[in-house]
Amino acid sequence: VLLLLICLIISTRYEHCILAFAFSISNPKAMHKTMSQPSLVVRFAAPLSGDDDTMDNGALDNSSSSRRRAIAAITSTIITASTTMSAPQSAFADVTNKVASTTALRALTNIKTQLPLRLKPVAQSNNYVGIKQCLREPPIDGIRKNMLVLVRGGEDGPKAGELLQAYKQLILALENMDSSATLGMQGNKKLKDDPFLLSLQYDEVEKALGLFIEVGSAAA
Repeated sequence: VLLLLICLIISTRYEHCILAFAFSISNPKAMHKTMSQPSLVVRFAAPLSGDDDTMDNGALDNSSSSRRRAIAAITSTIITASTTMSAPQSAFADVTNKVASTTALRALTNIKTQLPLRLKPVAQSNNYVGIKQCLREPPIDGIRKNMLVLVRGGEDGPKAGELLQAYKQLILALENMDSSATLGMQGNKKLKDDPFLLSLQYDEVEKALGLFIEVGSAAA
């Protein structure tokens, strides 16, 4: 009997340590407040009191049941605290993506208004150097960056596939136009025989950008 009591006391002390550790993880502020009040610490962490010689089996069962209930309560608190902490982080991420997507859409809309003023004239006049320069100057040089913001922001949404397809289509149109300008600078015969090629490629760029903005607006 004495050996059983000694094992029980040791087990009780370790379990209180476990409970205190779990409580400190789930609510560090409350634990700090508790530790600053000695009376509360003693009440929480003190081993079972009483006369070892008079403790009967009923008391052991009651104390074991109390410890099991306490462990279950602390476990529930930890799970609830973890869930509560993760929810605001998810909400914050959603708000951040929303703001970034709105900013990217505004930038792309501005680029769309600038295309007829900047890129179209040099394309219609077959100004190869002007085309390459225009594609690398603000605001048109920000097309890829702003499109990627929308693609990443909507990758988990219902428009993810359409966004990615519209992105690839616009990138291809821009690369085709840039490649044609490079060939023109090299004196490529194909461009000399087709003076309207760059104008048609500009139309493809403008159309692809309009489509991407449309899909991006629906996905944002």
